[in-house]
Amino acid sequence: EMAEANPPPSGPDSSEVVRYDVTFLDGLLADTVSGESLPETGTSAIIDSQVLDLVVSDMCELPEKKYAYLANPPVARRGPINSFCNLIGGKFNREPEHMVDTRTGLVTLSPVTQRLVRACFIDINPEDIVDYHTHIIGHGEDTAGSTGCYLHPSIKTWKNPTMHLKGLIFQSACQVCDKESGDLQFISRLLRLNTNFVPSAVLPTPSPFPFRHGHNCILAFDKLHTQTGEADLSQTSLYVPNDYVIELAKDNPESFYPIASIHPYRADAVAELERCSSQGVSVIKWLPNSQGIDPSSELCDPFYAKMVELDLTLLVHTGHEHAVNFAYLNNNYGNPLLLRRPLNLGVRVIAAHVATEGTSEDTESTPPKKVPCFELLLRLMREEKYKRILFADISAITGSKRIPHLGALLAATDIHSNLVYGSDYPIPAINIVVNVSKIVRAGLLSEGDGICLREVYHYNPLLFDFCLKR
Repeated sequence: EMAEANPPPSGPDSSEVVRYDVTFLDGLLADTVSGESLPETGTSAIIDSQVLDLVVSDMCELPEKKYAYLANPPVARRGPINSFCNLIGGKFNREPEHMVDTRTGLVTLSPVTQRLVRACFIDINPEDIVDYHTHIIGHGEDTAGSTGCYLHPSIKTWKNPTMHLKGLIFQSACQVCDKESGDLQFISRLLRLNTNFVPSAVLPTPSPFPFRHGHNCILAFDKLHTQTGEADLSQTSLYVPNDYVIELAKDNPESFYPIASIHPYRADAVAELERCSSQGVSVIKWLPNSQGIDPSSELCDPFYAKMVELDLTLLVHTGHEHAVNFAYLNNNYGNPLLLRRPLNLGVRVIAAHVATEGTSEDTESTPPKKVPCFELLLRLMREEKYKRILFADISAITGSKRIPHLGALLAATDIHSNLVYGSDYPIPAINIVVNVSKIVRAGLLSEGDGICLREVYHYNPLLFDFCLKR
């Protein structure tokens, strides 16, 4: 009855979805839980309202938080331009908390989608999930108090129509609806996506809580610095201070881990590395293409030495970049071969996106030639000397431009033990980037699974991203 009352948005009715998917899902569940499957009614996913009341009444007093997070989504902008941006960007018609009806305790996902979600969690607890690649974005102009964030002026006004439209699309995907509280709206939306990640009632293991979730590693983003160590705001696309993500993680330790970003050319780079490490940071984020960092430069050597001493990990973009391109951009710095220097110095590296976009010069071939960045990274990951220190995250790999490498990545089972999870949020929340139909046409996903995943997307793009990759 719940499935009939809440069909997947713009999709076929629930009976057609069952016909597409039930064979595959029954087979998967039969292999893992002795054929047990969810009944074809919403009542299988009910949460006892008395348990909910007990949980709420028994909550301990929470410590005071630095930021006043928003419990409810803001009112969406109106007008033709905003409607267009919402269509391309955040095309959501439901909130993540709406996956559980607060009046009845029923899970509102259709039964077949519940079964698909459950299958994705058969061998993993939500609390064990760590998303290593979650971006924080802000403009630092909130009336409630500056977060210290910065966005390049080209994205803020119609003087550069292409960049401004891109900025509006990103805002739509993140439910940012006004300048006065935009930074707070961004982080509040991310918190709701995290805390309302997956309904407990659809999971194989019971829980008294209506939702269960893991952690998002939230990324700082340093300014571009010149080779002499000066910050250059005119060439900086965005800036997110280390202290901001550290404070957010302290405010929400059950949801966030902080990842700092420190440009290695800074005069105080090593000192800032030590400071962030003392604050509990264990990973450093670089986007060399947009930050003007050459990972193979000897200017980075003191930074690498301190990273090894402090046992820190470098999360570094690999391949071409096209999202953070409001100011400086040099895709030559996305060449995976540039990572030989930090690896040879003993730095533990996570290569973001498995280098699944663009081509780079293969400087190790004779003569040099252009090769897909993905192939260059695979070469490094298959070298015995790097197998204990070189990893890759799977953030953004299901984006439209990266789909051509998905089949090869699935087939490269020898590196799968060195892959970590990442979403690249807010990228999975941008509707035009999430091209499920293209993945179906590539033969990597059934049509019925695609329909179910689309239903999940309209509630929670982070859960959608996880289930799609599973």
